[in-house]
Amino acid sequence: MKKINWSLESWLPPGMPWHSLQNLILTGCIASSIWSLYCPGQIYQSYRDLFDSGKLIPETMMPDFVQLADNAFLGFGALILAMIFLTIANYRYHFKGSKSVYLMRRLPRKYEMLKRCLSVPAAVILLALATAFLLLMTYYWIYCSVTPEQCLAPGQWQKLMGGMFL
Repeated sequence: MKKINWSLESWLPPGMPWHSLQNLILTGCIASSIWSLYCPGQIYQSYRDLFDSGKLIPETMMPDFVQLADNAFLGFGALILAMIFLTIANYRYHFKGSKSVYLMRRLPRKYEMLKRCLSVPAAVILLALATAFLLLMTYYWIYCSVTPEQCLAPGQWQKLMGGMFL
């Protein structure tokens, strides 16, 4: 049985220090996820504002979910931007030091250099988008579950979808 190589070495330019890059990517993913906890914090604070001495204040409305989640996913945007810069850095790395660009051009697979420049950043971007979407849906579920129905403004789902695709 063939052993699977889980290291990033075969997906990055030859000679690139992948251990530190792996740690930076992991740190970016964790930091983005922690930053997104701003949204449940905002939901909790808005929920507490609906009550006075434990009783629901009449005719108060919970702010729209889109407003509460406004800046919660900026960390994922920064991570995606960093991966775009990593793609450029991977390409430039082939021309530094040992000039591995010459090795890449001699290889039988025509797109090996493209694979080594794009694969890790593209995978991290897809992971960041999937994680952000799952967290957004989780936070929306929390928002809808916690908010009393009479305090929930109509059309929250449409506002969320409009905010995501505009």
